[in-house]
Amino acid sequence: MCTCSSQDSSSVSRKASDAPEEELPQSLLDEPTISLANEANWGLLVGRILLGSIFFFCALAKLATFSNTAELMHTEGIVYADFYLCMAIILEMLGSLALFTGICSRTAAIVLFFYLVPVTFMFHDFWSLPLDENHLQLSCFLKNLAIMGGLLTAAASGPGPFCLNPGQRHTTSVYDSTSLRG
Repeated sequence: MCTCSSQDSSSVSRKASDAPEEELPQSLLDEPTISLANEANWGLLVGRILLGSIFFFCALAKLATFSNTAELMHTEGIVYADFYLCMAIILEMLGSLALFTGICSRTAAIVLFFYLVPVTFMFHDFWSLPLDENHLQLSCFLKNLAIMGGLLTAAASGPGPFCLNPGQRHTTSVYDSTSLRG
């Protein structure tokens, strides 16, 4: 037999409502916000590392195939190819290290951008090849344009907070976390 009556259930609910409520922290009561500032800062770091990796591994490849690369430069009409190849290797190594560490990364990105302009037009001249043979050079040309876009983005945004240069660390983020609330 059921011992519960309607009077019993109302008294139970009344007793539960008479009990003092525990207060929740204000942070749990606020609407959740989405802050992309931290993710954006990580994105700046990963972007710098990826851009730097391109130049780092290209410099290593130039070192490993120095004589072949110098010969290729000679065939493109570059005099003093050995000297310019050494300069390219040094520029790519220093530029990649600057991007990796965030030290002078804006300057490095701008220098690498201007380095890529003549390199792209001299070595990836797809327009001078027959249509059925220019696919590789067109791809390399477009790849360099994309890298140049990444370098301009890195120069504009700066290294973000994850860099080894404390003077640049907090002054370069272009993201304001208060403007990204959901």
